[in-house]
Amino acid sequence: MIPPTGDVDSGGLRVKIDKQPSVPWPQRQSLKIAGLDANERHLLAVVGADGKPVQSLWFRFSGFGSDNLCMFFDGYQGIGLAPQSKHTPWCKCK
Repeated sequence: MIPPTGDVDSGGLRVKIDKQPSVPWPQRQSLKIAGLDANERHLLAVVGADGKPVQSLWFRFSGFGSDNLCMFFDGYQGIGLAPQSKHTPWCKCK
């Protein structure tokens, strides 16, 4: 549920790719992570406020047929990745 102020609390979650520093989970905007080698395997992790991984997965862009992927996460289904398309309208990175 989103309160009347429109603020969304991520609970301190962060996003981490490979050995890059983690970044705060975006609240109501998209987060573009550039500079990843499309030919390499990458480790994507959702990190909790305590700095420990909540969930992680390995992925390759070739597995999706696109180098523009949208990531989503919920506590029940975990991390999801999908190519940016009309099926991912929340993904605003171009």
